[in-house]
Amino acid sequence: MFKILLLVLLGWVLYNFAVKFVIPIYKTSQQLKKQFQNIKEAQNRAQQPANETDPGSAAKAKEQIGEYIDFEEIKEK
Repeated sequence: MFKILLLVLLGWVLYNFAVKFVIPIYKTSQQLKKQFQNIKEAQNRAQQPANETDPGSAAKAKEQIGEYIDFEEIKEK
């Protein structure tokens, strides 16, 4: 009789441990993985248009603006 009561109590403790601790941690870790993947995908999508532009086009645009003249202030005595 005592063994049966002990086994039932042990089963109940293990069940509560699994349901209230292990399963919620597993579900939370899966949600966090999905969120990190979504953030990573969003960053990759945001960087793709920047990477697709021609790096030489920016240099050409700067060259077309004109010549840069360094300004020096002349002080009168």
